[in-house]
Amino acid sequence: MFREGMMEISWHITETDFFSGLSEEKKEFLSLAICRTIDKNEFVFMAGDIGDSAFYLAEGRVRIFRHTLMGKESIVFIRQAGEMFGLAEVMGRQKRIYTAQAITHCRVYEIQADDFEEILARHYPLAKRVIEVLGRRLRYLGEQLESLMISDVTTRLLRLLACLSCQNLTDIKVLNQ
Repeated sequence: MFREGMMEISWHITETDFFSGLSEEKKEFLSLAICRTIDKNEFVFMAGDIGDSAFYLAEGRVRIFRHTLMGKESIVFIRQAGEMFGLAEVMGRQKRIYTAQAITHCRVYEIQADDFEEILARHYPLAKRVIEVLGRRLRYLGEQLESLMISDVTTRLLRLLACLSCQNLTDIKVLNQ
């Protein structure tokens, strides 16, 4: 039971590679995308930029964050190799509300919105994957908001430690395989 509870707490951090099981779609995506090398601390995009592309992180880690009016930094996500990011604004080419910055040396594939829309129209499984990922992220953010509203600091800290422990166990399991 504890293991099930732990996995339920960490459902959002146990994603496999975005293109897992979609080898044809990945091949087409990579053929349409531009490979970029991004150095540590370099920005991938800034809040206020038009969301005219989406990104697949092949190597490295990227933090997704924004600054509050009071100058505080709010990190919303840390993206790992194998994940897509920049998806929320790309379909409507809306202004980005978050900034993406490399926290390690990264290799990303950037696909323009028009190409991304075309590949999604041709490949239902890929479009479904995008919907699933965005749904998981929305659920995660909703749970974070709920936790802030109803949980005390001790409970929030315990949940965070449980999530981080699960991530470390997942990383160790992958390393031992």
